[in-house]
Amino acid sequence: MDTTYIIGHKNPDTDATVSPIIAAWYFNNYVADNAYIPLVQNAPNKEAVFVLKKLGIELPAQQSSFKPGTKLIIVDTTNPAELFDTSELEIVGIYDHHKLGGLKTSKPLEVIVQPVGSTATVLYQYFSINGISEEQIPADIAGLIASAIISDTLNLKSPTATKIDKEVLRVTANKAGISDIDAYAQDMFEAKSDISDLMPEQIITYDSKEYTFGNNRVLIGVFETVKPEKLFEKYVELAGAIEKLKQEKGYNHIFFFVIDVLEQTGYYLVQQNPTDKYIKEGFGVQIAPTDRFVELKGVVSRKKQIVPVLEKIVV
Repeated sequence: MDTTYIIGHKNPDTDATVSPIIAAWYFNNYVADNAYIPLVQNAPNKEAVFVLKKLGIELPAQQSSFKPGTKLIIVDTTNPAELFDTSELEIVGIYDHHKLGGLKTSKPLEVIVQPVGSTATVLYQYFSINGISEEQIPADIAGLIASAIISDTLNLKSPTATKIDKEVLRVTANKAGISDIDAYAQDMFEAKSDISDLMPEQIITYDSKEYTFGNNRVLIGVFETVKPEKLFEKYVELAGAIEKLKQEKGYNHIFFFVIDVLEQTGYYLVQQNPTDKYIKEGFGVQIAPTDRFVELKGVVSRKKQIVPVLEKIVV
């Protein structure tokens, strides 16, 4: 029997960590033409680790290089910058909820990309289409689906959340025995907010994605937290880490945002250099010479609110 690996983007958040496990459960039990193995590219964030521990599920192995011809299913991205070199690999499926990112394949494949709040929601709907009822989904897998939706939609408060996400969360949380979704979400967000053992560069790249805007190589990092003041206190170190990353990795621009989950507000880290002009132009804010963070009221989603603005003006 062949092996097919299932993997998401680098710097895995909760959705990118648990979606390979969710997909592997389905394919191993209801397709079973291959052995399906969930993986992560590198260490998941603390929220994802909390979720897996809470549900008693083993952390997937880390892997980011494969032999030519290896079969892969990609989840939670179609952006080549978030993956390894796939040119000699056989991608047999893609399940995602982002815009198309330019990933190319050598053969036809199954691709499902939907405008919902999380890849776990996409997978739940895929199961339903293929005749899998909610009763057939185990409690732990349901818990993973619920957790991914909570994480990616900020407990349904993000503009990325849809009616479908709300309904899938209701059903899967009930199946998983999550009686108080708000309390569970708070525990998840508390876990993600812990920066006690993170270096400044790790904070910047903790939840970051790379893009090409015009001729510019751009990194956009966000850090979702219920304790934004802890990051505000590290402004000098974080600003220094941005400059270091630009020099070492060759980025033209790095944008970093602290996302206050409770107040549903984003804060852009001011760099006092030409990068700031795109924030001023794109979001219509003023930046004073003494500013360290600029409030962007209601801006919480990189996918729906930050990238669409910046990709139009960073050229």
